[in-house]
Amino acid sequence: MKTYLVILFCLLARTVFGQVLTGVISGTITEASVTIIPGAAVTIVNEGTGVTAWRGPTNVSGIYRGPSLPVGRYKVIVEL
Repeated sequence: MKTYLVILFCLLARTVFGQVLTGVISGTITEASVTIIPGAAVTIVNEGTGVTAWRGPTNVSGIYRGPSLPVGRYKVIVEL
């Protein structure tokens, strides 16, 4: 019986303590006149590592969403 309890505890501990903290950066790209910018190229770069964490276009509503980013400081670069 003790063996099963230890295995169960290990599985639960792995589930609880093995989680990786991530977050999302999202926004809407507009001009100064508040006109939305669909199709703009958005790049999200981790400032600590210099690695590009996400790259993609804005949608037809000018919205972008960089999902599942590790915790850290980022800069967002937009090009059209």
